[in-house]
Amino acid sequence: MKEPASALRSTLLGRGLLLEYITLGWNVIGTAVVVMAAFAVNSVALAGFGLDSLIEIFASVIVIWQLKSVGREPGHNRERWALRLIVLPSLRLLFMCWHSPRAPCLLKHTLARQGRVLLGWQQL
Repeated sequence: MKEPASALRSTLLGRGLLLEYITLGWNVIGTAVVVMAAFAVNSVALAGFGLDSLIEIFASVIVIWQLKSVGREPGHNRERWALRLIVLPSLRLLFMCWHSPRAPCLLKHTLARQGRVLLGWQQL
């Protein structure tokens, strides 16, 4: 029989995985719609939004990878790798926006949407 704290932890972990799977599915569907729309209207802005959505999908996959390992392996090193894997593509997007001709507008949007980059980098 499981201890109450262990049972609660398992329940919460299951809920977290379910929510992350829902998030991943939502992002995949949204990305498909955005990419099809970008090709249909030849929109570079929509294609850029699709790239941002791909980064969100990548982050969801990393979170699922991290959550599935909870309790199996020592987590500190794995958590650091998960943070790095999530932050680095976001920094790449920030770099691309910085060098865009419309840098102020894109940078404002990227910082608002990818604010976790700056917070996550401090934890590395």
